[in-house]
Amino acid sequence: MNLVRYLIKADPYRRTRLHDQRHNLVGLDGLAYAPAALWWTVLRHLSGYRPALPWIPYQAIRALDRLIREDWKVLEFGSGMSTVWLARRCGFLHSIESDADWFAKVSALLARHNLTSHVRYELRDAGAYSELSDYPDGFFDLCIVDGAQRAQCMTRSVSKVTLGGYVYWDNSDNTDADAQGAEKALLDAVRAHRGDVTHFLGFPPSTFHVCQGLLARLA
Repeated sequence: MNLVRYLIKADPYRRTRLHDQRHNLVGLDGLAYAPAALWWTVLRHLSGYRPALPWIPYQAIRALDRLIREDWKVLEFGSGMSTVWLARRCGFLHSIESDADWFAKVSALLARHNLTSHVRYELRDAGAYSELSDYPDGFFDLCIVDGAQRAQCMTRSVSKVTLGGYVYWDNSDNTDADAQGAEKALLDAVRAHRGDVTHFLGFPPSTFHVCQGLLARLA
């Protein structure tokens, strides 16, 4: 991809930076966050600094911020700045990571901000990544599926979310086979529990292209 095409498209999977991977065009609600996303993206490239915000659409960040309570138990597949953000808001967080370098960076951040007492943070290999047998069904109030093995993580985690709880699926506009499996597992659970879903289409912090996320409530 040449420079001009990169500036317009960001990657080969979307029409422009204003489209997600399923070619949905961002609306005005998402476009309003474009200046903030551009600012944080430039700052990240120039200095390496990342704000302590999840890399999901800004509208989704606001929705989760309104939902999460200080006594909630949260499960996160795929760690990052979201891990710090979540740890500041919930009563217990189990975050699972597969990348050793990223695990070291986030571990240091959690320690620096004194957020380790109620966080179970694990580095796992592929064989154990999605394992949740430590927890009974209905244990978590919120599960966030990102990172590796999304279909398997989604399949195993939906039963661990309490009725009335939530699942957030990051990058729900992805079109690969793993994403399709995750989508089926989540939507099957929503239908089984007569829940509902909300889609968010917009810019995430520190990445100047549009992506999609899906928040499901299991009624």
